[in-house]
Amino acid sequence: MVASVLGFMIIAGIVYTARSRENNYNGEYTESDKLFLRMAILMADESVDHDNEPFAAIIVKDGEILATTTSTISQDNDPTAHAEINAIHQACKELGTCDLSGCVLYASCEPCQMCMLACESANIERVFYGSSRSDASKFDPCHRNMPAIQLLRDEARHTFSYWEEKSNIKE
Repeated sequence: MVASVLGFMIIAGIVYTARSRENNYNGEYTESDKLFLRMAILMADESVDHDNEPFAAIIVKDGEILATTTSTISQDNDPTAHAEINAIHQACKELGTCDLSGCVLYASCEPCQMCMLACESANIERVFYGSSRSDASKFDPCHRNMPAIQLLRDEARHTFSYWEEKSNIKE
């Protein structure tokens, strides 16, 4: 898969040292944004060729590709192994930090709520995607209402005080 993506990048003329991005998104996108998204779409197609799910993600910082991944839910028997989550793991390892400020994620399909929250938690600057959630809705088993019930709040809350004391966390 990497060889195909690299071949695509050479054909498309992607330069790894693309310009730095500003922190505020103004609704514009560049040709590089479209090329990185096309790479993710190509990777999703290749994932299907290998009997995997049709989802792929790429994380880029300052024009440099940090992560190229696909969904590995079936092969890993892990319902959280979405392409975006896998890409975040890979980019964090590459940078040696869980702070992906300044990074952009390109996903072949609109990220689910779990993946968007992970992007926010990792401080990803913005997300570009191809297909919408509604395009993938007939393949998505995650449309159910599971109850979440809070119990033992007072017993559980002490952990935060303990962590604050132990870590010298200041407000």
